[in-house]
Amino acid sequence: SGYMNVFPNPVSDLVTVELKGLDHEFVTLQIRDAIGRLVEQTTADQQSGNVTFQFDIHDASSGVYFIEATTDAGMGVKKIVKE
Repeated sequence: SGYMNVFPNPVSDLVTVELKGLDHEFVTLQIRDAIGRLVEQTTADQQSGNVTFQFDIHDASSGVYFIEATTDAGMGVKKIVKE
């Protein structure tokens, strides 16, 4: 995959994850807290081009979280701050 963008950051409720340059890839997105506990997860198959996912994390505690995107081509991680 080509590129991962996460916004807004910091976030209070809805966080958007953009993945660009996918080529018929299986995608797993995970949000983990600062000590690695899984908060949210979603998967999608056969994703191509530019794909957008949204997570509602308004119930999550304030602090640092990591969004992990795993595709057939590799993995990317972005840090976000929940207000």
